[in-house]
Amino acid sequence: MIGGEPAALSSALRAQILALVLRGASRDDTVATIFGKHDLTTGEKNAVVDEYERLVTTIASRERYRAMADAKAAWMMANYRRLDAQSGRPGIDELDRLDPEEFFQQYYFRNRPVKIRRLLERWQGFDAWHLPRLVSAYGDVPLEITVNRPPVAGHDVGPEADLRTVPLREFAAMLERAKSDEVYLIARNRAIQQTLSPLLDTLDPLDGVLTPFSRAHTNLWIGPRDATTYLHHDVTNVLFVQVEGAKKFWLIPPYHGNHVYNKTGVFSDVDAEHPDLARFPLFAFAAVSTTVLEEGDALLIPIGWWHQVRSLSTSVSATFLNFVHDNVFSIAEFSRLG
Repeated sequence: MIGGEPAALSSALRAQILALVLRGASRDDTVATIFGKHDLTTGEKNAVVDEYERLVTTIASRERYRAMADAKAAWMMANYRRLDAQSGRPGIDELDRLDPEEFFQQYYFRNRPVKIRRLLERWQGFDAWHLPRLVSAYGDVPLEITVNRPPVAGHDVGPEADLRTVPLREFAAMLERAKSDEVYLIARNRAIQQTLSPLLDTLDPLDGVLTPFSRAHTNLWIGPRDATTYLHHDVTNVLFVQVEGAKKFWLIPPYHGNHVYNKTGVFSDVDAEHPDLARFPLFAFAAVSTTVLEEGDALLIPIGWWHQVRSLSTSVSATFLNFVHDNVFSIAEFSRLG
């Protein structure tokens, strides 16, 4: 202590000390910088020293906690992988009917994917959502589509640079000529939230599973054969419905996250269909399951499950987030816990 009791510091001065600590400044450098910029009383100088030491201690303690928490989380994920490997459960479960209680108790709450075969035959036909009917009803409606998506993992990180607005009729003609990802109507193009929102009025309730439909909880995907959405995970549970055509899925449990090279947001650097094991050797240990959704099938993609999707034909798909049970998992809540 320089002499005298510490005095209260202004929030601005405390913020300056914090900035220096976060940049890794030593105590002597912090004191020299702050004392050099401000005419402080002896009590305030003592308070600067105390604030520096308090912040360094707090941050060091937090970093030790985070390191311990990270190590424990990695240990738990490894145990989940071992238990799953011992379960002998083959791939993705498939059901011939959708019973709400079974669906939620056995799959939704347990974070397990499940395919429901021919769901649309028992729910509704989605006839108005098929491409010929869409062209007939909305042919002149402008759609913002994604064009020339690069055929590499992570290409959906920033697709905004590859957008074009065309009438739906023109887009349908483009689909017939398209190869792979030349054109695609993806969720970010927000067609169902905007120009095609009347389609929501054609939906019957899915009692016990989904709440009343809204634009905020529904997405539409229309693309050509071989259009691919590369490996990523969602931050909610998703009911994926194959309206027209077929799609193939590659799915990986969240406890194999250390095998998928997650570098940016929710995206992996790996192409799950054609993995480059020389660049991504750990992917060889990922538990990859595959399934094909034929027209009318549905798939629960649980939160955190990595998945890659390729169209096997011209395809129309819809996704729904409006489950009757909680489907909001805020990253802000996680940050507060950390």
